[in-house]
Amino acid sequence: MTATVERYIVALSVVLLGTSVFFVCIDETRLGLCTTVYIVEVLALNQVAVHMSAAVKKRLAVVDRILVVLFTCIALVEVSRIILPVL
Repeated sequence: MTATVERYIVALSVVLLGTSVFFVCIDETRLGLCTTVYIVEVLALNQVAVHMSAAVKKRLAVVDRILVVLFTCIALVEVSRIILPVL
């Protein structure tokens, strides 16, 4: 692993840990909200990590697509719960 990838992993770990501590401090228990915030953080950090090699960027693009699909699914579930409160 290159030093750039190691720095990315450390930065991602610090960001997600900080968010987790924040959620614990405010006693947040909604899994959908927590997951959405984590996904947005990872996507934002991936956009900042532009200095990585082409191979790493290609792998991160695949991860980005998966996270966008997951975020879309969570958003659709939340919208459907608002529109169709019977379910």
